[in-house]
Amino acid sequence: MSTVFHENLRNARQRKGMSQQDVADKVGVAKSTYSMWETGNREPNLMKIIALTKVLGVTGDELLGLTPPEETEYHDYEVKYGKERLHAYIEALSKITK
Repeated sequence: MSTVFHENLRNARQRKGMSQQDVADKVGVAKSTYSMWETGNREPNLMKIIALTKVLGVTGDELLGLTPPEETEYHDYEVKYGKERLHAYIEALSKITK
């Protein structure tokens, strides 16, 4: 599994505004188990990864670090600023740079 899995997992949880306990409860594991996933001390099995994608609203590729960074970064900005605001910003930038 990618060495960034635990970082991607933590980032996805934080973007969703959930606590470790919230995610652990929804996935059906102890908080201590979930915490070890986020620190990289343990890795979930495939069924738990699927459950994590549903709870956190991300793809398995995103969690595993298989999504190109620019797509993940775009998604992060979209979550932070909102889709409409981000698209308006990109459109304004494209007019300036032409």
